Amino acid sequence: MQRPNLAVRTHAQATRIEFEGRRAVGVRFQIADETYSARAAREVILAAGAINSPQLLQLSGIGDLALLDKMQISVIAPSAGVGRNLVDHYAARIAVRVRGAATLNERSHGGPLIVEALRYLFQRRGLLTMAPSNAYGFVRAVEGATRADTQLLFTPASSEVGQVVGQAKLEREPGMTCGVLQLRPYSRGHVCIVDRHPFTAPEIQPNYLADPRDSDTLLAGLRYVRKLFAAEPLASFIAAETWPGRDVGRDDELIDFARRTGSTVYHLVGTCRMGAEESLPVDTSLKVRGVEALRVIDASVMPSIISGNTYATTIMIAERGADLLMR
Repeated sequence: MQRPNLAVRTHAQATRIEFEGRRAVGVRFQIADETYSARAAREVILAAGAINSPQLLQLSGIGDLALLDKMQISVIAPSAGVGRNLVDHYAARIAVRVRGAATLNERSHGGPLIVEALRYLFQRRGLLTMAPSNAYGFVRAVEGATRADTQLLFTPASSEVGQVVGQAKLEREPGMTCGVLQLRPYSRGHVCIVDRHPFTAPEIQPNYLADPRDSDTLLAGLRYVRKLFAAEPLASFIAAETWPGRDVGRDDELIDFARRTGSTVYHLVGTCRMGAEESLPVDTSLKVRGVEALRVIDASVMPSIISGNTYATTIMIAERGADLLMR
């Protein structure tokens, strides 16, 4: 923060990339009701992520011609791929009732929760410092697979049955959950603006499980977890499956369960896909095609999703982008 060439503006919403002809020269942004502009000496760097980067490009006149025409946005550069190729990891979960072992559930209510809050306040330790998952596994769930196709995410806790993922309270009785996600999904979606206003959320359509191969892999992963929970020594600590329950057994029932209760794991990538093909929005130097002095440096440039968490790869893209800027 003490660097003379760095200025940080918080609570700021980027509203448009500014151009002179086809050259990006700055960014317009808004804080509260005030509008500002930041002028670029060399290049404009867009690093708003897989949702907001394509949104800002579209608002600025770079995107599919039909969409820009519909929104009455002046075209700077036609680029049909902006906002396309959205891909994400989609997870479903199986939960069980635990016996003979303590879980996080019992520490998330009443007096124990107060103790955990105090531990965090004074020691920065305990329940409130824990990650959403505590153990991971990469397995070949589909018969005949030659490499891992499924990631497992174990948590020594379980949410109240029927609650929305991300908003659910933990149960009071001991429980454990295993999330299941396909590592290399085939389904592709899109992100596109719905009007000309930068504060309007774009349309986000991930098309989860649209490709039958994704459903088949997720189904194999759910069945793999059930076999894992039924095997010793883990089986000795499991009283019953609570979510979805052993009465949900047929393939169609399990896939319906996954569709109704599954969720994103926030690994969205690909909407400003990079590559050597001239039809792609971003080239191999992370430059936006059709314009000058504009690069995208974030997870949106990934051609496809990696077989795991996307954080480290996104940092690698940033490091590589920094190297390219210095050339």
